Amino acid sequence: MSDLPPPEPGAVMARFRELASEVANAWRGGGRDLSPADVVAAMQEVGNGLADAADGASAADLSTLSDRALLLLGEISEMADASGLPDIARELELLGLPLVLWQTRHGVRIRILEPVVNALAAQANRVREPGDLERLYGEMREITAATSPQVTDAPDSTASGHPWRLLLLNKAIVATRSHQPRLIEEAYDDLVARFPAGATAAFLEEAMGQMDAIGYPATVSEVVNRYYQQCATAQRLH
Repeated sequence: MSDLPPPEPGAVMARFRELASEVANAWRGGGRDLSPADVVAAMQEVGNGLADAADGASAADLSTLSDRALLLLGEISEMADASGLPDIARELELLGLPLVLWQTRHGVRIRILEPVVNALAAQANRVREPGDLERLYGEMREITAATSPQVTDAPDSTASGHPWRLLLLNKAIVATRSHQPRLIEEAYDDLVARFPAGATAAFLEEAMGQMDAIGYPATVSEVVNRYYQQCATAQRLH
């Protein structure tokens, strides 16, 4: 599906050091408080902490490390952009995805969601095959389940542009593109349960418009139409 490292801290840190070295070589300052070397040193501390996970680090400790890693990846990604290295900047952002997947599988709740959602969206734009999309959907499902209630229960969590809203919408889009009715039903049920009725209706109306425009299989369009009709009926009743 991609050339991202596997969801294992050692592999992620190895690729991070390779990319950070290129940023350091191109770095010419820029009025920032940190240098690439500072970020590398801080990430090494994070890597050491993740290595300690095998010796019984708590989920709370891992959560702190997760937050710090995502912030540091964002910092050095901005440095890469400022140094004229946009491709390296994007790959540095994407490293947050395998790192977060490993941490969620060790009981970590995701508290900083925006960079994770951005990485998932970038991956969704890179894949086309239904099998790859199905695997990406599985990762989105994991991340949805592991997102902290601090994020999911926030008063503005379903407001336009909020990372939680974008995650649920993107998960539904990836499910639709996978052509797998069971995934579409699961993702759409999630929208119906978590979204305001108006937002769900708007999504389903747009999805219906894509069925003929893109030429989805009948098995997909039937599922989308069923949810659209159910939502339209519910809207009329209210």
